[in-house]
Amino acid sequence: MKRFFMTTALHSILLAMLMTINAQSLNAAETIIHIDWLDKNTLPQNDFHQFANGAWLSQASIPKDKVIVGSLYDLRDKTRLELKTLIESLALESKLTDEEKQILSFYQSFMNETLTDKKDSTPLAVVLNEISSINSPESLWAFFAKATLLGITTPFLIFVDVDKKDASNYALYFSQSGIGLPDRDYYFDEKNFKPIIKGYKQLIVDLFKANKEDHVKQKAKITYKIETELANKHWDKVRNRDVEQRYNPFNTNNIEEIIPASLLKAFFSQLDIPIPKKIIIGQPDYLRHVVKLSNNTDINQWKTYLNLQTLRAYAPYLSEAFSEKHHMFYGQVLAGQNQQKPRNERAVQLLNNEIGELVGKLYVKHFFSEEKKQKVLSIVEAIKEAFKQSFTELGWMSEPTKIKAKQKLDSLMVQIGYPDQWTDFRELSIQPNDLIGNIFRAREFHLRKDLALLGQPIQEWKWLIPPQITNAYYDPAGRKILFTAAILQPPIFDIDAEDASNYGAIGAIIGHEMGHAFDDQGRKTDSLGNLNDWWTKKDEEAYNQKAHKLVEQYSRYTVLNNLPVNGELTLGENIGDLTGVSIALKAFRLSQKNKEKKSFHGFTPEQRFFLSWAQAWAIKQTDESLSKRIHTDPHSPPKWRTNGPLSNIEAFYDAFDITSTDKMYLPVEKRTNLWSNEH
Repeated sequence: MKRFFMTTALHSILLAMLMTINAQSLNAAETIIHIDWLDKNTLPQNDFHQFANGAWLSQASIPKDKVIVGSLYDLRDKTRLELKTLIESLALESKLTDEEKQILSFYQSFMNETLTDKKDSTPLAVVLNEISSINSPESLWAFFAKATLLGITTPFLIFVDVDKKDASNYALYFSQSGIGLPDRDYYFDEKNFKPIIKGYKQLIVDLFKANKEDHVKQKAKITYKIETELANKHWDKVRNRDVEQRYNPFNTNNIEEIIPASLLKAFFSQLDIPIPKKIIIGQPDYLRHVVKLSNNTDINQWKTYLNLQTLRAYAPYLSEAFSEKHHMFYGQVLAGQNQQKPRNERAVQLLNNEIGELVGKLYVKHFFSEEKKQKVLSIVEAIKEAFKQSFTELGWMSEPTKIKAKQKLDSLMVQIGYPDQWTDFRELSIQPNDLIGNIFRAREFHLRKDLALLGQPIQEWKWLIPPQITNAYYDPAGRKILFTAAILQPPIFDIDAEDASNYGAIGAIIGHEMGHAFDDQGRKTDSLGNLNDWWTKKDEEAYNQKAHKLVEQYSRYTVLNNLPVNGELTLGENIGDLTGVSIALKAFRLSQKNKEKKSFHGFTPEQRFFLSWAQAWAIKQTDESLSKRIHTDPHSPPKWRTNGPLSNIEAFYDAFDITSTDKMYLPVEKRTNLWSNEH
């Protein structure tokens, strides 16, 4: 593992801290399974998640400044601590690179709490003054553009991405936005969300008060009313998952059917770019509603709404009067986080958000090895080969569709650890005593970089998340799967661990991301990255029948006594989990040909494979956080990410002798497995 050179005694102390962090995270090279996490009072046949993680769950506690702990989240905390230590060590160096100076200056601007409190909300004055000068729908839309550049919520957001029906070009997308609660349903379900609605209304009042405004209750009502009117026309999360429904292209000849010419001109003039020849609108009926509100709502009410959105967007980075009120709602009421994280951890989080790739370059230099990359690549190739064999063996898929499925699989690019090219941040000005200015400039820097992509060749090396974020994703139009440096650590991956452990954790995650290319939405994209129906009618019907069984299965699951999982919202991720475990198991079996099957702590290799999957989802979270997840997150809760897919896999039944009398048993007619002939 690469290390940075220390020059002072204090540097040596910091290095020792980092080495201790890493040592605490590593297990014996034999396995990354935690035997001490097992609940020996629970039979694996009845609740495999509890069996694999029960002892850990009973002992784990959630600190007051967190809402969730566990395998992946502990990795995130570990990475943040490594970054904090690394960034703070820069202040002790006598000579820094320009990039290191940018990182340190941004960090110091957040850590200067005295200056932040002294400035209060004055750094926002220039923006609030612009809002006060709005006097027409045109100037309102011009400010929407200005706010978008600064990361301030407006009724819609824009972004640049690969054109989903022309993957050789970039396109500009419009999508719904404009609300401060997590989802549209929060505004209309008083029964389930009453405390949250009350808390949010109080936050609006508190932010106006902190800004020393008058008539705060009246302003709060105006703001909440506009948000409710916007939410009323939002598409719900299930409908919004449909990639085909969200693809609504308009050109210069018909875009005015949605947005009048005067508003378009005002918006794009502020962005300082010509109106694009092609604009893709996610929810056309919603955007028509926004235009109607723009023209018919009193302009002073819009000013009030935008004042609030500006204060809300920047409250975490203002004085304590703002940041504590912001946390009280978004942390405590909404997620059960009783106190804010330490300021230095919040500083690292801010840097990850605003200059993530710059920080990631520093992280990779010190904490990622090429050996890891090559090992993971070998697992990726094994997973890909297992996919190909599964396609060949499928009885329900026709030969023409199999050929195209294999073509799509072969077209997938794999990016591991960090980007092949890094974003150049030299044009971004960062000052150690200008926190809000730094955020302003960073957000505008990124959006203008993205807007400049329009009309340019596709940048295949471009990443959507920086390498120090513990995550992985599939990009359908970009035809790639990506795994960050930070996720390639125990208990998800250990270069020295046995195959059973690695295939059950990172292998299944690789299979999950690769499987998104063939989930209920990903399957609609072809081998070129274009939305294109490449399935035969019969194959599509067979696929949908199998997928519907997953909807029914997960809809029967509940958390917090009676809160049901949304089987439709979580379908894509549930397909990903089932695909990931099934294909990784097949790949693991292929890798073990002619190898001795050793037991470890009494568990066979295949049992350890399933335990490794389960322990990747050793997660404990507050009730508030879990409730929010159920209502807004397309991923199922941890227990069902473990038990849900396994209940469909025949090899799991064999490995743990599961029979029809066991609770993990799912009747054969209710099981499904898209990529095998089992069901």
